[in-house]
Amino acid sequence: AYVHPNIQGALLQYQNDNLFVDAFCDWRSLPTDTQREAFRLMLNGRYQGSYFHAGALLSMNHLASKKFQKNGVCDDAFVNPTCGIDLPWLDTLSLTAGYILAYQWDRIRSSQASFSQGFMIDFQARWRRLALKNSLYLGENLQPLYPQHGNALYLGDPFYQSSFYNRCDIYCYLIQSKFVNCLFSWNLHYTKEFGWDHQQQLICRFSTEALTKSKNLRNLFEK
Repeated sequence: AYVHPNIQGALLQYQNDNLFVDAFCDWRSLPTDTQREAFRLMLNGRYQGSYFHAGALLSMNHLASKKFQKNGVCDDAFVNPTCGIDLPWLDTLSLTAGYILAYQWDRIRSSQASFSQGFMIDFQARWRRLALKNSLYLGENLQPLYPQHGNALYLGDPFYQSSFYNRCDIYCYLIQSKFVNCLFSWNLHYTKEFGWDHQQQLICRFSTEALTKSKNLRNLFEK
């Protein structure tokens, strides 16, 4: 759920038949009169076996002051190790479990950092042009500073303030080719505090890399 469409910085990727690793620095904004300095660091990796996969995601968001104001420094970081199984019965059929440990510190409002933790279970299934992904989160508030800083600090969905959050995405792939990938998704959200919500998305991706003969690396934001 931590998604940002563009990277303004540096990206390193490595992959082979069983492993991928992504590392990047995203300098989201420089300090000016109207905006605060912000950047994020992320390291993501996964090993894929025949029927088993394991990986981890480490991320840190850093929010500092405006150019001539002392707004304080805020950090949001988390580590998310995962493991799961892949079954061969459909085009895609997988179950993944993970643990999340999050760290937040607003240095101008608090003298010490706070920690929160939880568990996630992801289920994915795909058959031909139809797909389903369900993500269940159980645990503590992962975004305790959201009321003060919103998406200036947190790049993830605000639903993760809840102790119980379930998201179910239903996909239909409309166009699939080497150059174009178009899909429609219906996203259903449920939290213990606010009940049901939903949204619809029409996503089109155009691959300029497919015009070259070089091997394409993994898309950071693919569904």
